[in-house]
Order: sequence, then C-alpha cells, then structure tokens
Amino acid sequence: MADQKERIIFLDLLRAIAVILMIEGHTFHALLSEELRSFEYPAYSVWNYIRGFTAPIFMFTAGTVFAYLLYRSTLNGLKINLSNPRVKKGLKRAGILLVIGYLLRFPTFNPFGWFNVSESQWRIFSSVDALHVIAVGLFLVIIFSLLIYRFKVNAYPVYLASALFFFVLTPFSRQIEWINFLPRALASYFTKDYGSIFPVFPWAGYLLAGSAYGYYLFNVNPANKMKIAVKTGIIGFVLLIISFSSNLLSPALSGTAGSLRFSYSIYTLRVGAVLLLASFLIVTTFRIKSLPRIVQLLGKHSLVIYAVHLMIIYGSALSPGLSWYYGKIFSLPETILIFLLITILMLLLAWSIEWYKKHSLNISKTIIVYFKRFYAGVK
Repeated sequence: MADQKERIIFLDLLRAIAVILMIEGHTFHALLSEELRSFEYPAYSVWNYIRGFTAPIFMFTAGTVFAYLLYRSTLNGLKINLSNPRVKKGLKRAGILLVIGYLLRFPTFNPFGWFNVSESQWRIFSSVDALHVIAVGLFLVIIFSLLIYRFKVNAYPVYLASALFFFVLTPFSRQIEWINFLPRALASYFTKDYGSIFPVFPWAGYLLAGSAYGYYLFNVNPANKMKIAVKTGIIGFVLLIISFSSNLLSPALSGTAGSLRFSYSIYTLRVGAVLLLASFLIVTTFRIKSLPRIVQLLGKHSLVIYAVHLMIIYGSALSPGLSWYYGKIFSLPETILIFLLITILMLLLAWSIEWYKKHSLNISKTIIVYFKRFYAGVK
C-alpha cells in the first residue's frame, strides 16, 4: 500500500500550487486595470489561459486527498461505512462547506435590512460556487465508496464512469430549463443560467476523477516511484492528445467548428494537465523528506484560505471587499503587490490556526483561571 509520507508531500505541494493560483487569479480578476485586460498583451493571454486550470487542480486534488485517506483508513481494520471516522469527517466537511458557501453570499445580516434585499441579491445568494460543488462532490464520493465497499465492485469503473457522467452530459444539461421543475436554489446546481459559477455539470466531474486517482495512489507500490510518475504522466499526455485531436476533428464530427472544444475536449485537456503536473511533482519530491512548513500550511488549510480571501477581495454581507472600493483600477505592479500581501496574510491565518490548535488547551485553562479570579474579586 502507498506510503503516507510520500503521498502527503506531493499532494500538499499540489494543493499549495492551487491555493497560490487561486489567490492570484481572484486578485488580478478583481483589481487589475481594465486597460491591461486585452488579449493583445501576450502576458494577459497566458494568464487568462492558465487561470482556467486553477479550479480543476483545486477540485481534482480535493477528490484525490479524500479518497486516498478514506481507503487508507481501511488499513487499520475499519470498514467503509457510516461509522468510519473518515466518512463522518467527510460528511461533516461537506456540510460545513455548504454553510460557508451560502454565508459568503448571504445578502444581509442586518435584521432591519431584509426589506431592502433585491431580487438580484437573492439570485447571488442561491448561486453555486466552488465550495458548494466540492461539498456535493464529497457527498457523491462517499455514496459511491459506500456502494463499492458494500457490493465489492471495482472502484475504478465506478469513479471514472461517474466523472464521465458529469462531463459527457454537460452540453445536454445546458439545454434543460431546470427552473421549470426545480426551485431556483436547486436549479442553480445544474446550470449557469441563474448566476452559478461552478454548477455540478461539469465541475463535480473533476472531483470524481480525482477520487479515482486517490484510489490508485492507495493501491500503488511505494517502491515504484518512477513507475508512478511515468504512468501518471503517460495518462495525462494521452488525455492531452485526445483533447488536441478532438479540436482538429470537431468540424468533421459535428459540422460546427470548435463545438467539441467547448463541450468535451476542454475536460480532457484540464484533467490531462493536472496529471502531468502531478507527475512532475512526484519526480521533484523523490528525495524530499518534508516540505517547508509554509507549503504544508497552504495545503492543509486551503479551504479556509479560499473562504477568507474571497471575503477580503469580493466582500460579504459583513463588509464590502477590495473590489467594491478599488475594482479594476490598479496597475500591474500594484496588483502584484496586493496579491503578495493577501498571500502573506493567508499564511499568517493558517499559522494562527495551527498555533491555536496546538495551544488551545492551555488557552482555555488560562481563560478559566482568569475568569475565576475575576469572579472571586467581584464576589
């Protein structure tokens, strides 16, 4: 079975890269001057292209880590059922993500402001973001894992078929008027028509594809490190070839130039690129015993960082964000500086969480002692 140390090293590095790209992408999208947003600038074209891989990396890695740790728990004699601590933790995590996702878009926390909430604000509140789709993806991975373990079937076909389900049916889901038979809050999970950024079609597919890779990492022989990297890289390269080939063949296959490009090949391109990146990171971490603490913190607290940095950049019902005050006015050096400052702030947040977890017991005891002294003095 896979060695925990090896897997955590390269997966944490992959998650850290996703977090950095995520913060950078949101900062530039919200604050960079409109004059610099032109595809005539090669740097902007490259940035815009790379930005399309951030969410797939983030979601693919979330599925990989959860599936790997879930199956690894069976090494301790645990079964994959509702009493499994990893299953419980996954369900709890998914629930928390849904709550945070909606709180970030909550229209107002002012009890006197309900009458001023507009229709557009309610529409924003019911739209689906990355946290929502990750939560749904975790629920699906748990359900499929329970069924796989219960009926003793091969996990690979189940995870891959479920990922293909969301990829293949995406063009068809876009043709459905979901609002005709679902409330808007539910219809928003299936289409972008009502303001959602990450509907489950196709985005849940990346997380489920990652779960297949997590199951592979659990079963792999840790002694064959180069074989792992090569196999991962080959699969990624094949997916890229399929993507590029379908772009070339799309007019012949569909009669509409580029139609497959926007329905299917983009998914093979992104999954293939994530696997190639993973292969590269596996090779670069062959001789690394541990990652710098800073990288570990970024990976470990990626979801907290995601929520907090969105509040800083885009705001919430609690307060407006930077984009409200300074939307799209900064030069390139100024935007880079803000990105670096937010990244440092997120690192401090992650470090603070770790520090509190380490000293929480002593902090609680200290608070109780001072409270008793205060109470005794008042009495």
